[in-house]
Amino acid sequence: MARPFRFSIGARSINKSMTPAQSGYVSYMRNQFKELEEDFGHFVSGINSVAPQAVGVALNRIFERSQTYVPVRKGDLKKSGFVEVTQNSKGVTGRVGYAKGGTPTYALIVHENLETFHFPPTQAKFLERAVDELFFTVQSDLVKTYERKAKEITGTKVKFKVKGGPSKAQRMAAMQLDPNR
Repeated sequence: MARPFRFSIGARSINKSMTPAQSGYVSYMRNQFKELEEDFGHFVSGINSVAPQAVGVALNRIFERSQTYVPVRKGDLKKSGFVEVTQNSKGVTGRVGYAKGGTPTYALIVHENLETFHFPPTQAKFLERAVDELFFTVQSDLVKTYERKAKEITGTKVKFKVKGGPSKAQRMAAMQLDPNR
């Protein structure tokens, strides 16, 4: 397995100017760091192994909520909804959306037009509303999934801390929603 992480202090290779004690110490430290790199790589691989499923579950929650809000006249917009999760060497990418490839062509207009009447619970901003309502729930679910996997790998409780992002009040204020919903 490739080691995506490298740790080092001082010389990583032995050269002719080193005493036998120095070269022995460099060799010893190189092996110690190699073990750390492999252990850390194993941990990260374990966490990454749950990422596609965790992201898929999170995005499906958002998608299902958006399906309650998406306006339906003929049903084409609702049927165009999708969830995609892909993984490559850079990580996991997830997408939730409607009108992939541009069909139906009116999807963006329906999503953005706040002036058109929709029978409740359908509404404009149907995807955005679902994201705003579930943002912190989904974030918490992802953290819990990663913490469970980390505990499984290490045998000890690991806490992940989420940094950044808007507060719930900021997200709801942007949507003009009640923050207590």
